[in-house]
Amino acid sequence: MKKLFALFLIFILPIFCMAGEMPFINATASPTEVKPLLAESGFQIIGEYTPYSGTQIIVISHKLLQDYAAKTKQGGFAASLRVAISNNKVSYNNPVYQAAVYHLKNDLTDIKVKLKNTLGDAGQFGATQTRSIGELKDYHYMAFMPYFDDLENLNKFKSHQNAIDTVKSHLNSNNAAKNIYQIDIPNSNQTVIGFAIHSGDGADKKIMKTLKNSSAAHLPYELLITGKDVVMLHPKFRIAISAPDLTMGDFIDIMSAPDAIIDLGNNISKSK
Repeated sequence: MKKLFALFLIFILPIFCMAGEMPFINATASPTEVKPLLAESGFQIIGEYTPYSGTQIIVISHKLLQDYAAKTKQGGFAASLRVAISNNKVSYNNPVYQAAVYHLKNDLTDIKVKLKNTLGDAGQFGATQTRSIGELKDYHYMAFMPYFDDLENLNKFKSHQNAIDTVKSHLNSNNAAKNIYQIDIPNSNQTVIGFAIHSGDGADKKIMKTLKNSSAAHLPYELLITGKDVVMLHPKFRIAISAPDLTMGDFIDIMSAPDAIIDLGNNISKSK
């Protein structure tokens, strides 16, 4: 009996205790409370916009989040989190889920606790089932679809600052996109620029019509300038991590979106 109990503790109990994650968390805070609560808790509001009527996106960061991003190659992709206010409901990215899919060295449990204490936690959503950290670190939608490391290499510049200036200049003059935020990650050569997409096959509104069971905290997209290089996550990966159970029929509905987003990325990062 003792041996059976020991085997239970070693092999069976960990399965029941294993916490799975989903992409998003429903908040308990009301829309009017969000900004004051974030400010009181040390979160920085680094950008906000309205992608379509009835929905507001608030992009946030935190000193700890940026410190963790600096210690991970391409960690800048995880340097921001998004809070969505839609239909009078508040939701936000699950930091632990994001840490796993973006391969951060830190699991962001402390950031998740801070957000829970700030905006509340009424439960996870965005997937039909939770996924383990191991599954998320190796996530791709299906066979022959991109992983996290399958980045789109958009351009290489003379310097880091030259890359930043060029991308921002293109965004300022591009009718299809808009600069939403920028994070210059301390103690690293990483800068993240987030941008809205107003029109075309990759437009925010069009994507979110298909990602109906996800949160608008999927938005906005981002470029990462690391050293002299400008890269972005492959849109097929970026969309899939926000909607891991998207049906093939849904993916077909937005089949032209990934290429449209890549084309936009190339346009806003091309050399002048």
